[in-house]
Amino acid sequence: GKFFFNALTTGSPKIAFQEGQFHEHSIHEFLLPISQMTKLCNMTYIAPFVIHGTNILKTEDREKAKSDYHKVLKLIAEDKVDLKTLTDLEYLNELIK
Repeated sequence: GKFFFNALTTGSPKIAFQEGQFHEHSIHEFLLPISQMTKLCNMTYIAPFVIHGTNILKTEDREKAKSDYHKVLKLIAEDKVDLKTLTDLEYLNELIK
């Protein structure tokens, strides 16, 4: 079947995306409408790839994020990760760590 995921950047650190913090909601909560849309389209919504704090990233951190994203895409394209794992992760970034 088809699957869908988001790749996004935020200017805020990860900690800002939780109850009681600046944004009050997790990344997943902000993405709920998109998750629902994928269900309506008979797709599987998998974890997003997220880069936090992009406004303060150093060049080497940006390059690492870029490399990690390419690695994630390659793992998915080559079917090296099962769909259950992709849906259970908080972020696709965890595939690289």
